[in-house]
Amino acid sequence: MVLRVSNKRFHYINTKPLHLSQRIVSKETNFTTIAINVKINRELISQILSFGSDIEVITPANLRAEIQKIVSAMGSTYHVKE
Repeated sequence: MVLRVSNKRFHYINTKPLHLSQRIVSKETNFTTIAINVKINRELISQILSFGSDIEVITPANLRAEIQKIVSAMGSTYHVKE
């Protein structure tokens, strides 16, 4: 699994890894790309969602789609009607 983490939150994820397999793939100006070797489960999805827009699932595509579906549903729930 590959994740892109904003550098403003990377220090936290670096000191409290998402998983023991976590490794840095690349460092850029605004983000760091990490890889972890885990099975997808509800706890992982919740953990990813807890970082909001500071983390992006790059691969696998099915997890990226699941996160997008959850975020879209949340957007509908919190839509402000004027």
